Amino acid sequence: MAKTYFDLVKTGRMDIAEAASAQRMRESGRHTMDSMLPPSPKARHEGYAFGILDGLAVRFVQWFGPSGAGEVFRHYAAVCERQTTAARR
Repeated sequence: MAKTYFDLVKTGRMDIAEAASAQRMRESGRHTMDSMLPPSPKARHEGYAFGILDGLAVRFVQWFGPSGAGEVFRHYAAVCERQTTAARR
């Protein structure tokens, strides 16, 4: 799995403009979620987050199929685990 959009440029799967646009969209989405969800779960925020996750899961299955969606979510779980572990050090 590519680590960055620019890895996709190197393989020819995206051009530089597509990669830059995709990166900006990703950062915008991350910023939006950070501003909407507190770092600690509360019942209403947890419900909201799971609603978002439900919508994302459906889209990922539509886009990548069940197996591909599972691969994406497992990849993100591993990345987040590494980041969380590194932040605790």
